[in-house]
Amino acid sequence: MPVLVTGHRGFSGAAPENTLAAFRAAIAAGCDIIELDVHLSRDREVVVIHDDTLERTTSGRGNVADQTFAELKRLDAGAWFAPRFAGERIPSLAEVLALSRNRVLVNIELKKGKYLLPYTMGEVADLALREVEKAGMEGQVLFSSFAPAAVDRIRERNPALPVALIRDKPWGSPEEAGGGKIYPALNCKAVVLNEENIRGARGEGIRIHVWTVDAPEEMARFVALGVDGIITNHPDRLIRLLKGRGLSE
Repeated sequence: MPVLVTGHRGFSGAAPENTLAAFRAAIAAGCDIIELDVHLSRDREVVVIHDDTLERTTSGRGNVADQTFAELKRLDAGAWFAPRFAGERIPSLAEVLALSRNRVLVNIELKKGKYLLPYTMGEVADLALREVEKAGMEGQVLFSSFAPAAVDRIRERNPALPVALIRDKPWGSPEEAGGGKIYPALNCKAVVLNEENIRGARGEGIRIHVWTVDAPEEMARFVALGVDGIITNHPDRLIRLLKGRGLSE
């Protein structure tokens, strides 16, 4: 099987993360998957942004969850990256799904947030799944989260949907990684993966995706270790490497 190329928050090395510009760039580059992050607005719209606060990637201030969708839509989400992206907006999940339809797979990360959120992980899972169902795109998405409760909620609602637990702490066995449960896929921070735990997981049929890998030499190392996919801010580098080795479709 080829190594799957995932654009981390879109092609975030070339465009402002989690914007339609970044997702268009990832699709144009040839990504297999785009990864995005979702939170809920005050009026429970599923919005695509990484942080639970606005300062780092928008012209706004405060918590995402304290703003209505209309208020969030007025913010600039592109100028911080480069002047030519001024006017980019925070997209809704529905907008990104519409852009992606029949073009690319979508990895929807259900964000836990650093602060106390005014909604549960079950609620964000339910509302994100509702958007996918409304779009009729169950066959084109996967769900991931650091929060087992969010992943478990998706599995309960639709056992056929692919899910992944995200890990940034060391682990030996897949059961240890899942806190006593076995998940069909693990999306792991690069520093916690090694030859032994990758081999063990894959031997049990568990898929391993590694994040966030931007250096070509590290990409080559993880390809050699046999991961199923690499999540990167620079998918163009990974695509070049895979094509050079005859490993792309």
